[in-house]
Amino acid sequence: MELAGEMGDAFKAIAGELGFSQGQIQTFEANNKTNLMNSRFDLLVSWQNRLSDGNAQQILAKALRNVGRNELAETVENWEKEIGYIEKPTMKSNIPPNVNGFTETEEYSKCFDHMKKTKKCVVLSGLSGVGKTEIVKRCWDVKQNDYDIGWYIPSDSKQNLTISLKKLLENLKISIQIETETTDSQESQFLNYVYKTLISEVKRKYLLIFDNVGKETCREIYQYFQPTENISIMVTTQSSCHPAEQGNDSIVIHIDGFNLDEALECLSDVDDKKGKKVKLWKEMSKLPSAIRGAKFYINKYKINIDEFLRRIKKPNLYKMIENDALGILGPNYPQPPIQAHVEIVTALLKDLVQEELKMGVVLLKAMAYLDSKAIPLFILSDILHQAYTDNNMSLEDKDTVVDTIFMGKLTDRSYATIRDDTEMGEKVRCVDTHDLVQLAIRIVMQKTPKDNEALQILMRVLFCYFDKDTKHTKSYNRNLMLMPHIETVLKHAQNKAMTSDIKVMVVAINDALGYFYTQKDFGLREEAEKKLQANISLLGEVLHLENILSEEHPSKRRRSENLNDIDIGQTDFDQSTLARDIYGKLVTLKDELGSKVIEQLLLSISLNEADIKQMKIKSGKKLPSFLSGNKIDKAIYKTLVESKLAIPEETMEKMYLPELYASVLYTFGRMYFYNKQKHDKTKPNKNTFITAIRLASALCRVIEEETGYIVLHSILCKRNALLYLYLEDVDEVGQLKTPEVKLGDLYNGKTAYKTLLKRNTSENWYQRGILKETYAKDVGSIHRCVCLERGITFGTNILRQEKDVTKRCKMAAEVEEDIKALKSEMSLKGDLSSIPDYHIVIADFYAEVKNWMAALNEYKHAIDRFQGSLSRKDSNKRWKEYDRAVEGFERAAKEMVTTVKEERDQLKQFKH
Repeated sequence: MELAGEMGDAFKAIAGELGFSQGQIQTFEANNKTNLMNSRFDLLVSWQNRLSDGNAQQILAKALRNVGRNELAETVENWEKEIGYIEKPTMKSNIPPNVNGFTETEEYSKCFDHMKKTKKCVVLSGLSGVGKTEIVKRCWDVKQNDYDIGWYIPSDSKQNLTISLKKLLENLKISIQIETETTDSQESQFLNYVYKTLISEVKRKYLLIFDNVGKETCREIYQYFQPTENISIMVTTQSSCHPAEQGNDSIVIHIDGFNLDEALECLSDVDDKKGKKVKLWKEMSKLPSAIRGAKFYINKYKINIDEFLRRIKKPNLYKMIENDALGILGPNYPQPPIQAHVEIVTALLKDLVQEELKMGVVLLKAMAYLDSKAIPLFILSDILHQAYTDNNMSLEDKDTVVDTIFMGKLTDRSYATIRDDTEMGEKVRCVDTHDLVQLAIRIVMQKTPKDNEALQILMRVLFCYFDKDTKHTKSYNRNLMLMPHIETVLKHAQNKAMTSDIKVMVVAINDALGYFYTQKDFGLREEAEKKLQANISLLGEVLHLENILSEEHPSKRRRSENLNDIDIGQTDFDQSTLARDIYGKLVTLKDELGSKVIEQLLLSISLNEADIKQMKIKSGKKLPSFLSGNKIDKAIYKTLVESKLAIPEETMEKMYLPELYASVLYTFGRMYFYNKQKHDKTKPNKNTFITAIRLASALCRVIEEETGYIVLHSILCKRNALLYLYLEDVDEVGQLKTPEVKLGDLYNGKTAYKTLLKRNTSENWYQRGILKETYAKDVGSIHRCVCLERGITFGTNILRQEKDVTKRCKMAAEVEEDIKALKSEMSLKGDLSSIPDYHIVIADFYAEVKNWMAALNEYKHAIDRFQGSLSRKDSNKRWKEYDRAVEGFERAAKEMVTTVKEERDQLKQFKH
């Protein structure tokens, strides 16, 4: 991908050297009209795949030298010296081991022989619990020496598919590069990019296991993941829809479970007659998971097969299965295997109580609501810490309970396996279980009055890890690991009759999750938009407010169709009445919920390094090192309040829900800026997003009026959203701005950012009660950097339209002062990633005022920065910034030459 991006105008000549005709080259370009880099990448991959002999690097390097691109030739020649041009992955595989008691069956042999022969693709279909996943895991275990990477990809949903592939790229230490300005959905771009990245590494052999593929993900997997010379694919599915039926080069094997001989071998240590064992085999529908569990139960409790079958026959048990589980298993799933699992789980829970391991009961109940794969053991430990805060047991003792349950009790019953996953480049122990086991636990829990208690504890624990800040903190990879579990927990919560406290927790988690999905490297912005829209609807349900973002809402007055006389910077016009109504309802809801729920949400955040830095600035003293990365508890929060680093708890309890509501509205509204091309086409859709941000801003103002504290979203609504509207060519009713209105908006925007910049020197801003931004003269600030950078951008745009010479000179001088201030801030802050393109923004200004040498110098600074650090691991956004710097440099150089030539010609004419 890096090479494709650097070919430039030499692309066609290079392609000719590699043996492509002009017609073939035009075909590749036609297939990717909106993305030339992709067309070049596709051509290189096509050449690489059809190369029958010879050293690919040497042939490509020679072609590059033949067209005069010696610097690229040297890069290609060095690939072999750089370990295949990719960093060593964190680990070779995340594929779990087999469960205890796995046996190699006839169906396994058929699957193994096919993969051994073709190394292409095999699809295993059959009922849940029939052994499909165990077969593909054993194939990997036996043949892993034939592959460089083996990756297990839960594929029951688009979210899990995307998250699993994202973790694969993280493991390979490759950042995501996708185009955001194409007609394809971001999800499609992401899947396409992953596949192309993998097939481009022909020296690296992959085995990809897509587990539990359903109708939601089947089409995507078939479309974007075909087997190649370096990629082998194994698919498990309960559905009749799978890639093989679409003409894929693969074999479909229907898995029925144990044959009779295999079942008898599994039950060989059960002391009963052969006829009884045959009866058990039939009753369990040949399913290995049910047969292994039954064997353990029969031997442990020293009963015969008839007694076991009698115990599992419970009237109406099957009716208790949840609707969502029936959707997974299918309406015709046999009853006895499920009944067997329910009996086995019931006995296990009783045993734990008798063995004085009630903590284990809490663990199993919480586990039942998580995703069945890669459950981090640290989450299970945190569940115990949350559930037993007053217990005298040490943290180590509670961790021992986790090991006892999952390393012993469940593995003995063939219900779990332990494996490693990755987080921050390190291995993390995880447990894998089965959907049937979790279903059985949930069925047992339905018999108890406190079946929601485990779900509430689990939501609080997960919320501790998930916060909007985590995209920019060390917690990012940990949250990536937890996202499938959070999605599963939310699904279970929404399938229940949610009480108001559960709804509020769902809203809080969805707020952070929706933000996480909006990030450019994730490929789930469509999903984020749906999730955030549902969040607003859920908040409306809680407050009994409907259609709050509609222009027809009774609490809002209609806006004038002529916006020319309205200042966009007045961010809360038309919204104050509704905002105050919402604030009052949220305060009332807080009283109804009680302080405990708010306290649990409030004390569920972790302090990051940036928080600690702000606190040190404010307090002027050294803070305890244990604060950084630590979850807030009551004692810590009290200490912060006493140091004036947090809002008093009583006030914060009153503020929490209004601030959460503002956050939800802001995050939803920001979706407009993530996909302007889509939303600009539909005025009502655009207005909905902008209205959401305005309402968030108005709600923040009410919070400030009622409490005296300024929440961070009050600033974000303006700085990162509403003030952007001043730069747009079209107003909010879809009308093209006149030149006069557009210039006026640019001046207003410049002034607004200047005002925001000054506010930072006299105010403290808080988020969820914690100090987030304060002022110190000698310490750099992201806020000040952003405001200054935006001020320079507005100033440059003003100069492009302003005709008045006096005003131009005044604005140019003002921008010069902004540039000095920004460079000073950046030197103090040290972290250039917060404003990655500031050299380019400055250079664009100098080019506009025709200070060519200054412009070239700034463009050169930007190019040098990128050249010194860019690699294929970097995001496409950084490559675009690099291209922008190069193009700016070339443009400024040409204009400088043209200007000098014109000045010389004028001088000659003057002399004559």
